[in-house]
This record gives sequence, C-alpha cells and structure tokens, in this order.
Amino acid sequence: PTDIAFTTLGVGYLTSYDGDVWRIANIDGAEAEWKRFATGFNELTNIEIGDDNEIFVLDRNQITQLVDINDDGCADQYKCFSNAYIQTSHTRDFSMSMVRTKNGGFLIAKGGINTSKTEVGHRGSILRVSANGKDVEIIADGLRMPYVGQSADGQIFASDQQGHYVPSTPIFQIRQGDVYGHIPSQRKLKPSPKPYLWFPYLSNRSGAGFVAVPNDQTWNQGESLCHFSWNGRLFFIPLKTKTKFAWSYLETLGFPCLNGAINPKSKMMYVTGVGTSSYRYTTKSMWGLGEVKPSAEKAQPVFSDLSKKVTQIAFSRKLRGPVKVVSFKAWNIKLTKSYGSPHFLWNGEAGEHRISINKIRTEAGGASLLIDHSPLFSSDVICLRLEVDGELMELYFQGKGLEPMPKAYNFSKDEVVEALKRPNVKRGSAVFKAKGCVACHSLTGIKLTGPSLSGVGTRLNDAALKESILFPNKIITKGFEANMPSFRGVVSEQELSDLIFYLSSLKKK
Repeated sequence: PTDIAFTTLGVGYLTSYDGDVWRIANIDGAEAEWKRFATGFNELTNIEIGDDNEIFVLDRNQITQLVDINDDGCADQYKCFSNAYIQTSHTRDFSMSMVRTKNGGFLIAKGGINTSKTEVGHRGSILRVSANGKDVEIIADGLRMPYVGQSADGQIFASDQQGHYVPSTPIFQIRQGDVYGHIPSQRKLKPSPKPYLWFPYLSNRSGAGFVAVPNDQTWNQGESLCHFSWNGRLFFIPLKTKTKFAWSYLETLGFPCLNGAINPKSKMMYVTGVGTSSYRYTTKSMWGLGEVKPSAEKAQPVFSDLSKKVTQIAFSRKLRGPVKVVSFKAWNIKLTKSYGSPHFLWNGEAGEHRISINKIRTEAGGASLLIDHSPLFSSDVICLRLEVDGELMELYFQGKGLEPMPKAYNFSKDEVVEALKRPNVKRGSAVFKAKGCVACHSLTGIKLTGPSLSGVGTRLNDAALKESILFPNKIITKGFEANMPSFRGVVSEQELSDLIFYLSSLKKK
C-alpha cells in the first residue's frame, strides 16, 4: 500500500505499488469488505478524493480520474486528467506525492535526486496543476525528495529527506518562488529560505507525507498537521503556537509510513506505507496499513514558547504525575555539498549541547509545563525528550529565534564532554543499531546502500574506522556512492570508542 483516501461517507480507497486500487467498505467495522476497484497502473503513489467524491490517482505516467459508471464498485473509465508535467522513469525522479486543492487542481511534489546531468524541467519541485489539468506551474524548487501537504486553511508544507545539500530532515512552509538548498534541482541560485523546523536525522530519517488534523474535540489538538516518516513514526505539528515545534511519542506503527487520511465518518486516521529501497527499513514489517485512534487519555502538546532560560509547553489536558526530562539537547548544522552534516556547538566545534535543568514546575491547573534551564542560544535543532505519564515523548523546536551566543560567553564543558569508559562490544552494537548504521550496512556480506561490514575488523584498523565514521566521503568504496552522513558531533566520544571497538571485533561471515 502507498496511499489511502476516503469518500464523504467513509468508504476507503487504497492504492498499491503493484498498480491496483482497492475499495474498502466498513473499514472501521468488525470486518472490512475489500474489492479491487481498478488495476493496471505503473507504480501508484497517491490517491485523492474530492468533496464531490471524484477519484484521482497518481502513477509514473499521469494523474488519472477513475469513474464507476454503473455503480458496481469497479472503475469503468480511466480518464487522463493531466500529464502536463514532466515525468521520467528514473527511480528518484518520479512524483512523490499529490494533494487536491480547493479549486479542483492539485499540488505535486517531484523527486530531485536523479544523478544524470540531463536537465529535467520539473525535477525537485512543488508543482501546481490547474483545475482543468492542462496547465502546470512551479511554485518552489531546490528540493531533494519532497512530499507535499496542505493545512486545513490551505497553507502548503513540504518535507524533504537528508542528503547532499540537505543537512538534516526539514519541514518547509512553501511560498511562491521559494528556492531551497538542494543545488542539483535548483533553477535559480539564490539564498534558501530557512525551514519551518528541522528534525534530527535519527528521529525522522526520511520525511514523507502529511494529513491535516481536524480542529475538533475528537482530536483535541487545535489546528495541526500530522507528518509521517519512513521509520514508522508520526509527528504532530501544531500550527497556532508562539514557537514552531513538533512532537511525537516514540512508538512506531511498525512499517514505513508514507501517506494517510482521516476517515470523515469515524474521525480515525489511517496510515499506509511500503519500504522499497536498498536502504533497509528499520521497522518490523516492510509494508502495512495502520489505524490511529484519537485518545483523550494521552497528553498532547498544543503550544510552546521557547526562551533563553525557560521553555513552556501547554498540553491538551492536566498532567497526571511528575514529568521527567530525559534529555535536552541543542546543536547546529551546515549546508554543504556533502551528505548530511556533522553536529556543531555554538562556538563552531563538533558536538551537541546538553542543556541542564534547574527546575520543573506546572501552571494552568497542571496542564502547562515550565522548564527552567541553563542558557539556550540560537540553534538549528533543539530536541527535548520527556517522560509524561509514564510514556516517552520527543519535542523538536525551531531555535533560530533565540539570540546568538555572545562571543564572551563560556559554556560549561560538562555540557558536552563525558569521562570515557573502557570500550565495550555490547554498547558498540547498541550504537550501531541506534544510529541507523544497520539500515545501510549489512553484517553478512549482503550489499545494501553501503558496503557490507562483514569482516571489517580484519580489513581496517581503528584509525581507518574512525575516519570512515567521522569523514565518510574522504574515501569511497568502489561501486558505492558518497551517501553516508558524517557522524562528527552526532556520536559522543564514548559512543565512537564503543562503536569502533565493536566494528574491530567483526569477523568475516
């Protein structure tokens, strides 16, 4: 499954990568009824259903309108709505996502990773397709692998995925004429607008689609977006708040999440996705269809206000017990032609700031949390992990509105440096999994995005292993591309020591 949409009566329609469209009646009942509605498409990626229940699908070729003339639950007409945009057969150049606009047209996000030198007119852009399907205009370009979404009031957002010229996983608020940082797909070289917010790469490795969350009592979140990630997580982005932020519980749906929709009848959210890449999915399953039920039981952040020494977070309900700050970190990143970016301190050195907590208190009858902390200065990425009512939650803030660190300010080295323990294989194996190395490197000789690490300990010494982790683009193994991000500042000295010790222990399998 690649996408799902609903009619006004709550009937679901699901697209598959294999080229089928399925009609799902009674999806929220005890037993759903599935029927193949249409077939024969070339790698379907999206489906949209308008207010008038017209059905449109997007595949490698075009936007197609599906019509059931005799009302028997199967499409009788496949009508080309639009093929006015430029599409190619290259794996990373196809349209990643599509949303319906209020005027009857569409927004399309085109991939931009195609490594060929041939110019493709719509590569790496957000496109607007007119209501008659005949006209296409570029709204914004310079994106690497975008998915497009739209808020309830029509604001356009796009995710992108970390890579060359994209130092982490961003969310952009799209405006006409914007040009973003992925240089191979830019048409006009000019300063890039700053992202709406950055996600830490290890939290949201590959950003995907969006769903506008209803501003009602069922979801109790106010105006917000739900953003999906290839690693199976859901991220909620409140839109009416002083400081831009997103939040997520740490559990996953168990499969790579690409797209979704809310059933207007039951108000439940349905999420679909499939992992089709040499980049190994880290979820339990390769594909899935998930149901997300709104719950008044879970505390949901709805507002944030970030300042130099105090961070305020308002929740959808009163917190039931003490809140624990598990970690509070801040760092900067740099846009370069390399894949991803190291993490940098406020003074430009590699590393992450560990913000120390002075006091935690509540206001507004226990529904608003105030955290007094050590000074927090302008940062690209700010990540706060909390334990709320016994569950782990992460919040990600836009920190560029804070004042820069004064040159005379000396932050405590205790914030970023820890005493080293003797390296340990077990800890190193845990770092290998936690930092996502397992997604690109097998230990059994199988070729993935990166070379196999089977027997790497017999081929490389500790110094070479360290260089490969911190400066991965310095030497590229024959037959592979420079697709590994630097882990400079991302792993601590202890984690690096443990990881090298683990890798050096690997024997050939």
